Amino acid sequence: MEKLKYIISVILGTTKHIASVVFAAYAAKGISIAVNSLGAPSLTVELTHIFLIIMVAAGVRMLSGILEAILQNYVSENTVKPVTIAYSVLASALIFYLYPVVGIIAAIGFVTINGILPLSAAMNITEARFDYLAFYNKLTDFMRETARSIDEILQYNQGEEILEEISEYGDAQTEKREVILEMEKEKQLYVTISRTAFCLIIAVVLIMIFNKGKISFDRLMMTLVASVIAIRESVKVHKVDI
Repeated sequence: MEKLKYIISVILGTTKHIASVVFAAYAAKGISIAVNSLGAPSLTVELTHIFLIIMVAAGVRMLSGILEAILQNYVSENTVKPVTIAYSVLASALIFYLYPVVGIIAAIGFVTINGILPLSAAMNITEARFDYLAFYNKLTDFMRETARSIDEILQYNQGEEILEEISEYGDAQTEKREVILEMEKEKQLYVTISRTAFCLIIAVVLIMIFNKGKISFDRLMMTLVASVIAIRESVKVHKVDI
């Protein structure tokens, strides 16, 4: 039963983010068609279909989000990794369907943002955390020994020396904590730069393709918005929200 809840939670988490991409893509398509074809009665049916897709995507997004939040209370395992993998594959496939070249670029972006960057940062941060933990244990032992020797400290007037040592330990602890925080900030910065870079690359590629007449304007807008939202959602999935 626990395994089933876990699988359903992964499916709901993936669906929630994919629905956001579908919603944004069709909203962009609908707007671009409406703006470029004002007054054309033949487009009413197509716009109605697009509107229905948008409403369904919004409903799925909301419902899956609510159900996932409820189910998370009954799931002990972390679902971030499987949701990240499933979402990246499905989002890449969706964008590939819209325009293959952009889908490949988006897939590389997902691997970079949700794979390479977190793994490389995790190795450094993990090492820093182990160092901090070792120091914290050392500080704990020192405070325990100090508490046990309080009578001797008072007897031999060593209070000022002990306070000085405690102050040095405190400064060192703060410094080690700041190192970890700086690493976290650095990771967030790299994610932001990568996200922006891949969005710009996709935009430039699509504009070049459009100028060559190989893609319509509404398809361009649909693909561009889907790609940008997909990359943004991938950051949310992996819990590295900016």
